[in-house]
Amino acid sequence: MTSLQVFSSMLNVTEQNGAISTSMRQEYDARTGSLADNDNLAVINAPLQMATTSMAGEVCNGLLGRESALAAANRKFFGQVDFTRNMAGNTPAAYGAAVDSMATAFWGRGVSD
Repeated sequence: MTSLQVFSSMLNVTEQNGAISTSMRQEYDARTGSLADNDNLAVINAPLQMATTSMAGEVCNGLLGRESALAAANRKFFGQVDFTRNMAGNTPAAYGAAVDSMATAFWGRGVSD
């Protein structure tokens, strides 16, 4: 996949394809030189992995910002998370539901043991 395809896929799976923030665009622009321009596995290296992780972090920030502003019933990924509490203040069930929602969106199936 090209860097644009990777970035578009991250945005699409988190339903942010129409809402690219300035920070997401800046991160993408800053990292494109380290990203692959094809799907050749031989080009995987540390800078590529760091660039992809950095872009994913910005996309995740956008997702958290969007979902934390919504009512719990309207969230796709964090419906059981109480954003007024820290991580320790949320239940393991809320964490598990978020992980399962993301796994289903990213990989097309829930988490398995």
